[in-house]
Amino acid sequence: MEHLKYIKGMDRLIQELPTQYRYLPLFGNILKLEYLKEFDYEKWTDIYNVRLLVADEAELYKIQIFMKNVHGSLSFNISEALSGFSICDMQEDGYEQDTRYHIYDFENGDFSVYCEDIEVALLKNPK
Repeated sequence: MEHLKYIKGMDRLIQELPTQYRYLPLFGNILKLEYLKEFDYEKWTDIYNVRLLVADEAELYKIQIFMKNVHGSLSFNISEALSGFSICDMQEDGYEQDTRYHIYDFENGDFSVYCEDIEVALLKNPK
């Protein structure tokens, strides 16, 4: 996760997670997926956002991933878990700003989406 520090909220997420949980593929358990349509008054067009809630196998730690301005096709296979979850910054590969990030399952291809921006947060269980 260290290479993803440019994502909003990632620094805090890394600080709060124990060292052994600082590896995205551990968070393959999808708890919630929301697809949200919003109107962008500056660009005068609709934009689409995705809120994804994932957890480790034991659901000790939950990460909310908010993907802004999703482009391309949102595709995934319904399964028990993602088996190789990753986030890549595609900006250096020459991708447009609105498709900067690629969030995907690199083992089975069960989930794949491109978006302009990402925010992450660790959701804590009340004690």
